[in-house]
Amino acid sequence: MNNTDSKKLIWASWSTVLTKSPLNPPAKRGLTLAAVCGYPDLTQSKRIQLGNRTENAINLAIKNHPATTSQKGDGTSLWMNTDTNEVSTGGNGQGQKDMDCCFTLNNENDYVYYFEIKTNLNLDTEKSEATIEKVKKITTCLEKSRRYPRGVFSSHLSPFWDNTDVVISSTMKHHADIMFFGEFCELMGWTITRADWIDMLQDVGKNFLKEQL
Repeated sequence: MNNTDSKKLIWASWSTVLTKSPLNPPAKRGLTLAAVCGYPDLTQSKRIQLGNRTENAINLAIKNHPATTSQKGDGTSLWMNTDTNEVSTGGNGQGQKDMDCCFTLNNENDYVYYFEIKTNLNLDTEKSEATIEKVKKITTCLEKSRRYPRGVFSSHLSPFWDNTDVVISSTMKHHADIMFFGEFCELMGWTITRADWIDMLQDVGKNFLKEQL
C-alpha cells in the first residue's frame, strides 16, 4: 500500500475503535480538606497530619463546649475494650479499639454520642468495610456497658459542611451512617453557617499551613 492509503487505513482503524469504545472519563477527584484550606496539592503525609489535627481540633471544641461532657480531649487517646465493654484513656490501648470522639450532651449522661471522624469518604472497599464494622462493634459495646440506658448515637463524622462535591465510595454511601459538619453544628447548637466554616478552614491554611509546610 502506498503512504496515503496506509495512513488512511490506520487512521480509520483508530477512528472506528475510539468511536465505538471511547476512553472512560477521568475519575472525579472531588473536594478534599486540603483543597478547602487552600492547599490542594498537599502531600499525602501532610494530608494525614491535617486529618489528625482536624480530629484533635473537633475534640477540643467539644471538650470546651459548656453543654458537653467529653470522654476525649484534644490529644488524649480513647480506647474501647471489646471484651469488657469498658472505655479508657491514655496508654497504647494494646488489643483495644481506638475511638475518635465520644461525649454526652446537655447533662444527659444516660445517652451518648460516638463518632469516627473521616476526612476522606472515598475509601476502598476493604477500608470502608473495616470502619463500618468498627463503628458497629464499638456501638454494641457501648450499648452492652449499660451506662447509657437511653441509647447510643453513632456515625462517621465528616468535616465537610455537606455532601456537595464530596466523593463518597459506594460502600460508604450505601452502608455507612455519615453526619456532615453542618448537621453536627446543629446537634451541638453552634450557630455558624457554611460560609463561616469555609472561611475558618481557609484561615487555617493562611495562618498555619502556610508557615508549617
